Amino acid sequence: MTGPRDNVPADGAARLLSVAAWLLPEGRGQWGPAMRAELAGIEPAPARWRFALGCLRVALTRPRLLGTAACALLTLGVIAAALVTTGGVAYGPLRDALVGLVVVLLVLAWLGRLRGPLGPAARAGTTRLLRAGGCALVGAAAVLVFAEFGAATGRVEERAWVGLPILTCVLGVSMTALLAVTSLRSAAPARALRIGGGCGAAAATAFTAPVLLWPPLPPSSGRALAALAGAALTAMLITARRPVDAGHEAEVPGSQGPGPEGSQVEDSGPEGGDQVLIAGLCAAVVAALAIFIVADGLLQFAASWVPHTSPANVAAAGRLANDRAGAEDPYFGLLALGALLATLLWALARRSPVPESLTPPPAGPDATTTA
Repeated sequence: MTGPRDNVPADGAARLLSVAAWLLPEGRGQWGPAMRAELAGIEPAPARWRFALGCLRVALTRPRLLGTAACALLTLGVIAAALVTTGGVAYGPLRDALVGLVVVLLVLAWLGRLRGPLGPAARAGTTRLLRAGGCALVGAAAVLVFAEFGAATGRVEERAWVGLPILTCVLGVSMTALLAVTSLRSAAPARALRIGGGCGAAAATAFTAPVLLWPPLPPSSGRALAALAGAALTAMLITARRPVDAGHEAEVPGSQGPGPEGSQVEDSGPEGGDQVLIAGLCAAVVAALAIFIVADGLLQFAASWVPHTSPANVAAAGRLANDRAGAEDPYFGLLALGALLATLLWALARRSPVPESLTPPPAGPDATTTA
């Protein structure tokens, strides 16, 4: 049995059309046979080339392909910048650990674009915003860690073999959990994630404003932990007032928003209690990442915000570095706590898988966009 593809002469236009068909995104696979069938009915060689070039232009200008190309260029740029920046690091294992941190996060970011446990992103706009914001927070934290450890001159062995591997795991776990909980397969309701992200950002702002107005930075993480607890409690209370459950107009996990007017979605996500916990954990994770970025950034680049904790017998030349090292430890612990909470958030969101019937099928080649 022969199909349209078998009738197409194996000329340059046909080979170019095969490239265009290969570049088509997922969900547009049926366009390839249709293009080949149309090419089979075109006889003059110039017309065949014009048609093949037109198909290639359509494939290359698809938004997803353009986004993939941009991400690939950005990935290469980040790797090149990491290699150039670490060129001056004398201790080889420390240099390798710094590059390894960058590579791990880049691999996770790419996995978030592929179909699997971490991707693709859910279709709800608020969930996509949380995913982008969470990845940006993890990236900013990684930049601070990279800058601090890359400029280190003391205890390089400990930093290379203990500190950086631990921080790579902490940041990797945080990013993995954020990608998974905002993926299409996640059962976390968009409303719970939206409330959690908003409360986490508000808590980080409440922590940052007094610190900027009245330096120095608190030498302990007590105020930061209070902000985390406040964010989680507030998010849980707001979510508990009206959880998304059977009998309510619900946002289907992975959808753009509520279903049709008057419709009800049964078992569209976790139970009400789980939704409350998801919102609280999401708020705490966002707050932990944001507060760490603020605290570590001030400690590294603003000497006025470094609290004076060194004993009097410490030499004046090394007092600032000693103060900074002592003040950083509680906030690195806060970052590790955020990774632990992110793991719990991921596990909770996986408890109730999304029913197959609630996952919208990919659009076919004949689908049209309506206003």
